Amino acid sequence: MSEKLNGSEYGQEYKQELVLIQKAMNEGNFGRVRVCARRLVGFAVIHLYGSKYGTDSLKILRTLSSSDFPIELQTLASMLLFGERDRLNGIKVSDFPFDEAQKIITLLERYNRGD
Repeated sequence: MSEKLNGSEYGQEYKQELVLIQKAMNEGNFGRVRVCARRLVGFAVIHLYGSKYGTDSLKILRTLSSSDFPIELQTLASMLLFGERDRLNGIKVSDFPFDEAQKIITLLERYNRGD
């Protein structure tokens, strides 16, 4: 995990969200895990790019899923956007939203650096 993913670089809200996501995972509250994972991505994007892609985590994920970002990032963002209702309708939904959020943030860091 990069230094930023552990919360030391993305600010207090990001750190608080990490605490909440850990608690939700421990409780088996997978809906809350998904919400926290979405917020983590939102906080990271705002830190890296300002409000260029919005300030709402769902709006940010929608932008990332349909933008000029690499296809891998678009796919991960789409999977994180979808929830249980979508799964019931046959749409591929991430079973590990925290892992997906970490992957998205890592890709965004690389993209931001120009790698």
